[in-house]
Amino acid sequence: MDNTEASQTKIHVLKVWKQDQVKERPASVQVDLLRTDQNGTTTVADSQILKKENQWSYTWENLSSQVSWSVVETEVPSGYTVSTSREGNTVVLTNTKTADSEDKSESTDKTGTSGENGGNSSHKLPQTGQLWWPVPLLMLAGVICLLVGKQLRKSMEEKK
Repeated sequence: MDNTEASQTKIHVLKVWKQDQVKERPASVQVDLLRTDQNGTTTVADSQILKKENQWSYTWENLSSQVSWSVVETEVPSGYTVSTSREGNTVVLTNTKTADSEDKSESTDKTGTSGENGGNSSHKLPQTGQLWWPVPLLMLAGVICLLVGKQLRKSMEEKK
């Protein structure tokens, strides 16, 4: 009912760590909330520290929906690469341990494997553009062809 409530939003940031061990992670990372106005001017609106104690996450509330909001990690820890993804109001910052930062003996042990458990089933595969909607249609067309062929064969046998 209140107009100010309708023009507000929130942004949730979540830090995810991949291909590393907990002891290798820094104690905390700093993230900046960036505000881009309608003129294209970007400024740092706020900074927060993400750490184990806050489950590596934070939510900014009561933000104006009239501007664009984004979240960046201010300094990526040494030996990691960062990737950012956004779904709705949730920004996920993923830090992945780089292979060249590992000990040589560790990297040779891991060669040829796709993870400790043989693969990560929670990892979402990229979409390659394969279309699946024709499959049920083609199956239906095949069943119809079989039924029509069977009916034609039956009528041919009756004529003999």
